[in-house]
Amino acid sequence: MLFQGKEKLGEGTKQQLAAPCGIYCGACSIFHDGQCAGCLKENIEAPNAGIKQCRFYKCTHIKNDFFDCSECELFPCKMLNRFSQLRPGKEVRHYRHVTIDCLDRRKEIGIEAWMKEMDDKYRNGEYHIGPFGREHWGTPCACVK
Repeated sequence: MLFQGKEKLGEGTKQQLAAPCGIYCGACSIFHDGQCAGCLKENIEAPNAGIKQCRFYKCTHIKNDFFDCSECELFPCKMLNRFSQLRPGKEVRHYRHVTIDCLDRRKEIGIEAWMKEMDDKYRNGEYHIGPFGREHWGTPCACVK
């Protein structure tokens, strides 16, 4: 069962939590704070709406007619590789290092099963996004991908 803050998400809104780049928006602090409606939510007024600023959304939904990056013949492209690559010594969050794996997994098991799996990982503390801003950055991700 997926939640937005304290409210249960309706069936029609769940897919907005599956960002085109492989991020699970349901684990994002900006989403839970009500600052963003998810990367795929259209006609939104939230100040940090992913749809307004996401280069992956622009590439998949505006330039092409894809649901996510995995549908592209260039997957994983240079832009996605740069976004997800490990940068030793840099404070880049773990969720970025696993975006390509997330897209592969989503394609393998389907979006509904993937979202349940990611929601379980979020609730178990295995996957999270944010809080954002330099004042919240901790140590670099220990990921060895």
